[in-house]
Amino acid sequence: MTDAIPHTLPKPDVVPELDVAALEDAPTAEALAALAHACHTVGFLRVVNHGVPVEVVDDVLAAASEVFSLDQAEKEAVHINGSLSFRGYARVGEEITLGVPDFKETFDVGLEHPPVGQDAVAAAAATGAWAGLLAGANQWPAAAPMLAPRIYAYMDAMRELGLRIMTILAAALDLPLDTFTSVYTRRPAGRPDAAGFALLRLLRYPPQAGAPRIGVGEHSDFGMLTLLATDDIGGLQVEIEPGVWRDVPPRSGTFVLNFGDLLEVWTNGYIRATNHRVISPSSTMPRFSVPFFVEPDLDATFTPLDSSRFAYAPGRRPLDAEAADAAIFQKYEGRFEDALHYGDHIFAACVRSFPTNPVSIAWLAAQREP
Repeated sequence: MTDAIPHTLPKPDVVPELDVAALEDAPTAEALAALAHACHTVGFLRVVNHGVPVEVVDDVLAAASEVFSLDQAEKEAVHINGSLSFRGYARVGEEITLGVPDFKETFDVGLEHPPVGQDAVAAAAATGAWAGLLAGANQWPAAAPMLAPRIYAYMDAMRELGLRIMTILAAALDLPLDTFTSVYTRRPAGRPDAAGFALLRLLRYPPQAGAPRIGVGEHSDFGMLTLLATDDIGGLQVEIEPGVWRDVPPRSGTFVLNFGDLLEVWTNGYIRATNHRVISPSSTMPRFSVPFFVEPDLDATFTPLDSSRFAYAPGRRPLDAEAADAAIFQKYEGRFEDALHYGDHIFAACVRSFPTNPVSIAWLAAQREP
């Protein structure tokens, strides 16, 4: 049984371009103003002239195909429920978005950290400090020994691109250039220490012989920004206006960028964390995509920046206590009080997405204790 999909018509690409080279080398006031406007009104950008070699992107998409082509037993050996840090493989239907199973396979990787054990879970249950569990070790299929270095190389390239974009974004919003990069610890993805955080996902949407169906339901991303690489099979849609969905067609040599909850909070609602979804189209071929989430350190906290631009954002209500937006507070489920704590925010998202993970079960049990 497939999900009913509201009718949408293919439209010209509605996502504005972010020309990284031009905005780094010779930014004009007009170009920076256009970028700020796009962040506020659309919340999605198509990243061009970014400097990441096409071979690097092709290789990570090939890696995604290779991972999901492994025997099922090999994938199950690194199942996400075997990780106390939400790393590894999940079958079609195991990840949940807004209470509905996703129609995709996933393989999740983060920065490499020391392994998390059951003692850490017990300590989290006693103290309530659950977010630290997310800084753990990755799981790698034994049948793909060269997967880790390929993924880490891509993560390093994406993290640097994300930080370059953050600097451009600060310039566009008339902020100190290090405003958004100040919450990041720079270090290589494969180095096993406890600094920093990031997340990469390999995704496979199975072929869909019948009518198109929802592969991932509507949602906004939880972090700072997402950089998406995808094959030539479309499916991504953005909600430009309430109830109005537009296709974001794939384009070789570019990334699709969208902003997450943290930037929406940090800029007092000025930057838009836009709802989006994936429609699995009728196709005889699977769809592969690789979102990289440019994330701050787990202990970073966020309150709205003090800026006249953000205080008077047209069409967007502020998040400050004096003018609270009920919809925004509901979206963040009360976690935005004095500050939004990133680690708590992403941990809650992981629990919602993977409710059968042992950590999710332990967290739920701890909430029930008197």
